[in-house]
Amino acid sequence: MQTKKFFNRFSDFLGPIYPILYPFFISLFILTFSRIILTILHWDRLSATKDVFLLFPIGLRMDIVMTCYLLALPIIIIIFFPKNVIIKIKKLFIGYLIVAILLLTFMEFATFNFITEFDLRPDRKFFEYLSHPHEVFETLWKSYKLPLIISVSLLTILTIYLSKFFNSLILNYRPWSLKKRLLICPIIFGLVFLGCRSSVGHRPVNISNTYFSNNHLANELACNSTYTLFYAMYRTFFYEKNPSNIYGKISPDEAIEYLKPIIEKSGDTFISSNTPFMRKQKSPYQLRRPTNIVFILLESVGASDTSCLEGPDLTPNICKLKDEGLWFTNLNATGTRTARGIEAIAAGFPPSSSSSVIKLSKAKSGFFTLASLLKKHGYDTNFVYGGQSTFDQMKSFFMGNGFDNIYDQNDFKNPVFSTTWGVSDEDLFRKANEIFKSKGDKPFYSLILTTSNHIPYEFPDGRIELYEQPKETHFNTVKYTDYCIGMFFELAKKEEYFKNTIFVLAADHNHHVEGNDLVPVTKYKIPAFIIGPNVPKKTIDIVASQIDLLPTALHFSGLTTTHPMLGQNMMRISDPKDGRALMQFSENFAYRKNDDVVILRPYTTAKQFKFVEGQLESKELNNELYKEALSYSFIPWYLYSNKLYTLENKESD
Repeated sequence: MQTKKFFNRFSDFLGPIYPILYPFFISLFILTFSRIILTILHWDRLSATKDVFLLFPIGLRMDIVMTCYLLALPIIIIIFFPKNVIIKIKKLFIGYLIVAILLLTFMEFATFNFITEFDLRPDRKFFEYLSHPHEVFETLWKSYKLPLIISVSLLTILTIYLSKFFNSLILNYRPWSLKKRLLICPIIFGLVFLGCRSSVGHRPVNISNTYFSNNHLANELACNSTYTLFYAMYRTFFYEKNPSNIYGKISPDEAIEYLKPIIEKSGDTFISSNTPFMRKQKSPYQLRRPTNIVFILLESVGASDTSCLEGPDLTPNICKLKDEGLWFTNLNATGTRTARGIEAIAAGFPPSSSSSVIKLSKAKSGFFTLASLLKKHGYDTNFVYGGQSTFDQMKSFFMGNGFDNIYDQNDFKNPVFSTTWGVSDEDLFRKANEIFKSKGDKPFYSLILTTSNHIPYEFPDGRIELYEQPKETHFNTVKYTDYCIGMFFELAKKEEYFKNTIFVLAADHNHHVEGNDLVPVTKYKIPAFIIGPNVPKKTIDIVASQIDLLPTALHFSGLTTTHPMLGQNMMRISDPKDGRALMQFSENFAYRKNDDVVILRPYTTAKQFKFVEGQLESKELNNELYKEALSYSFIPWYLYSNKLYTLENKESD
């Protein structure tokens, strides 16, 4: 009886605040409980981290921030308005509270599989995928059926319970008098404002406050997924994306001066132009006509999947073909999504802190691509893809930037096998071979993008001996894609075009880019080779980037070209100290120079490491290396936003 009287007095004292305390503490409980479960599930990766348990107080701080933002509006409404008005809008009011809690709960549910796939809390990739609902929901249903059913069931039960519970709270709370509301309002609003800022300093709390460790995953768990999602949306849609406002200040002139000597090591000549990196590259080979150039971009194949790098016996055909030309043992992807691989392979464009340029408005026309360059040299240019070319806005980017023909899923009649993401890779390569045969003596450039090695890992039976059970796994699909590559080269070698074609094969990114480091550098290594006329049988062990493949391929083309690419011609780079790679990992940017790695993080200090046997060991930050890293992080945004990555700028007098 005494306890009941106490709670009655307590609820009378709190008045209209009382109903809001429940969703506030329910939200904090959900976020904290999720963080505990995630910590337990990933304890093997967290246990050795210094001060690992700081992720809980830091996480609670970020949870309070997110909860205060979500509940600020209902707090204002319930304090300002008398109870009879609140009763009239009860359904709307309760609906908002339920949606807020369901959002937090849903995002935490989604985190478990998102971390498994991307080693991150939900970020920009999460809402970018939602623009392709058919592929996404079919993939979710096929790959995560049980978690999806459980999540929907629990969210439904939670909705029913919260509806009844909040209805009782709204009907039974004790309102304050007008005088009391006016007296207490400033205090309540001040507390809410402080809760949202979580700081009395000049700058409110932000994502950098979760960076307490060198363990990337610990930093991720110190936040909550609703915050990371809204932060990514804010950065994408509303915030100026100038990286110098995120990683550290550097001027365009300073960045250009840092990068030009690095690019000059390729032996090319910079020419006077409005475009700061416009250079003339001359192939040393005199040919009857320029060679055809075919780039094959493999979906989700890393060094850890490749037999002749670090993987199991999955890729006999790639490993056989690599002996016919240049084989890169230390080439690194620029990002973790296909869109990043495309901007690097199709345009030679470095990664940036914003979305890939293939999705950005200023790159929809007049943006440099290898297709736009080769088209000026009389090439027929093509993109060949087994899925829908509208995915990730590829079609609009390619059609506006030099590609004559787009072949996608709609152009495949009676495919052997179809998947969630398009036709099978064997259908893709047979189609490519037919297209190339049809070109006759006209030089052509083509970009081929595979699809089969994408979750839910669907491919036809009877093609390969399965590496493992069940059939629908990443390793099995890598082996199938390798089988299709072998099939394609068998077909191509029988055709006339083969003897005059440079083939460049590379992955778009690794499969699961995960690890405890702020940027999991080892997971960026991917397979790549170049074979064709005049291409020597040689292994390149120097650190290289995806953006280096284009100028290296042009080395063998027989062309003299003028282009604005920032990549290095690896045939001219002989000193390992000159090898470098650029890696964007969500909000972090890594610059690797031989075995030194500088990692830029948003709104906080950069860190430098030594890359030793696959591990990052902390060392003192070198200012010159830091400036190079800043330059590479800044220049892509500068070139894009000022439309300076193009062939259309006229040379100045």
